[in-house]
Amino acid sequence: MKIRIFSIAILLMTSVAFAAPTVEIKSSEQNTSRSDFAEDHLDLILKDKGEIRDTHYFYSSYGKADAKLVKDAKGIYYVILRHGEGRGTHVRCEYITVFKVIKTLNQLVTFPLNGPAGKLSDWEYSYVLNKPRDGGLEFKLKLKISGDDAEMYPEDKVRTIKIE
Repeated sequence: MKIRIFSIAILLMTSVAFAAPTVEIKSSEQNTSRSDFAEDHLDLILKDKGEIRDTHYFYSSYGKADAKLVKDAKGIYYVILRHGEGRGTHVRCEYITVFKVIKTLNQLVTFPLNGPAGKLSDWEYSYVLNKPRDGGLEFKLKLKISGDDAEMYPEDKVRTIKIE
């Protein structure tokens, strides 16, 4: 009986010691962007062992945003934040912002994912996220254009974005 209790205690201590950080998005009390809509003001919150380690204020129209935590091949954590700007019919553009987690959120890069290309057309990058053996992240993007009147869209049909 003593051996079983000891094993359970070690297992619990191990899972707590190696717990991954977490991220969440919540409505922000800050209002420092150009938007007058309360739902557009958001906080990206980094927690470690349940305690808040960092808060990053950001704007995303309609309050639409998504954040996920990923770990690279070397065990380094990154946060991938998908957010957008613009209000109105056929106006919103979405972006990916990547943060490296080094005790706090360290913003590395922001790049566009989609947007309007004409009155009735859109452009969008689909992407595959790779985790190279030597660490970091790699986004492989491929452009898709929909609609018949596309005039404004990125020149790069295929892009690779490497993050270290």
